[in-house]
Amino acid sequence: MEEFDVCIVGAGTWGSAAAYHLTSGSHNLSVCLIGPEEPEDRSKATIFGSYYDEGRITKCAEKDTIWGELAKRSIEKYRDIERKSGISFFHDVGLLFIGSQNATQQIKSVYSTLRIQSTELSSQDINKKFPFLAIKEELSGLYSRENDGYINIRQQRLAHQGLAKCQGCKIISDIVESIQDTPCGREMHLLLTTKTSIKIHSKRVLLTTGCFTGFNNLLPTKLVPDMLATTDRVLLLEMSSNDVERLKSMPSLIYRPNDPSNACYILPPIRYPDGKYYLKIGHSGWGNKALSTNDAIVNHFRTRGPSSVGLQLYKILKKIMADFNVLSIKYDSCVSGKTATGYLYCDMVTKKLGILVGGNGYGAKSAYEIGRMGANMIRKGAWDHDLPQSKFKVRFKPSPVDSHL
Repeated sequence: MEEFDVCIVGAGTWGSAAAYHLTSGSHNLSVCLIGPEEPEDRSKATIFGSYYDEGRITKCAEKDTIWGELAKRSIEKYRDIERKSGISFFHDVGLLFIGSQNATQQIKSVYSTLRIQSTELSSQDINKKFPFLAIKEELSGLYSRENDGYINIRQQRLAHQGLAKCQGCKIISDIVESIQDTPCGREMHLLLTTKTSIKIHSKRVLLTTGCFTGFNNLLPTKLVPDMLATTDRVLLLEMSSNDVERLKSMPSLIYRPNDPSNACYILPPIRYPDGKYYLKIGHSGWGNKALSTNDAIVNHFRTRGPSSVGLQLYKILKKIMADFNVLSIKYDSCVSGKTATGYLYCDMVTKKLGILVGGNGYGAKSAYEIGRMGANMIRKGAWDHDLPQSKFKVRFKPSPVDSHL
């Protein structure tokens, strides 16, 4: 039976970044990262991650300065991680935010606090600067080239994992099914049991298991994070070579008009593993549905076909972008963890067990700094970050007994 100082359960973007930070420097910790790889056939998988994609918007244009700061610190480290790992994942194509006057001013305020330069544009300015757009509504725009664009989230994860492995982290492709207190000599450790019956002792454990955290015996009995799993859907539109060339100057785009049911985000044409270029469009909250059980989450990840959300996304795209030819359409599904506080949970549940979950739709690009936050906490067994601890305290759902009382 192997023993480690720290085991990270969940080998997605946050867990991989935490493994990198835990094995960096002179901490001399034995570290293990456990989690399944991306499944080749989703219909047979039972645990999923939210990193199965080639393109995620990276930006500091967030709803407040806390999320903006996490993004800024992470983005500023992208090139360093690329250099160290030899894996490229950041495409600094810029960001165009288009929205109502109130929405634009909110983003501008965050930019100002974070000292990020941006250019204000009217709808007419936007259409002139980006002729592939056709914004008919009177809206405001903010254009930023400073550290904005998109990342290949699969490659970002591999970069952090590769560096962690070089620094001594052991990576196990498996699923942890239970975590229990167990005696180890004169101390109490945590015993992890995997799906393939591997048993591991660890002094401390960090859970980076996303929306699956409340299931599978990972937390002490009756503790379920107050977090809602919600559905995300995207369209991938295959572009012709002419359109790929025409859109080569396209930045990542966030569109928040006066009607929230038309809000979306769009990424420029990106080359996917099948060799084709796809324009990606996703919704911004209006199409979300709650998933309350483990089976519901699994079934949603497996669902990649047409939907009413997909149809609405296509209609929005046709409204705001000039003519383009679609060669084929792919559909994909993901899940977001929405916490009760609106911020991620980074907290110690017990003296030996920590939690790092709840991206709220903002977490992929900020994996570096979020991973550092979780790594510092689990290494020390207590909060160790300059941002206020109160923002990241975990909340748990009331147990049935508590609800009855």
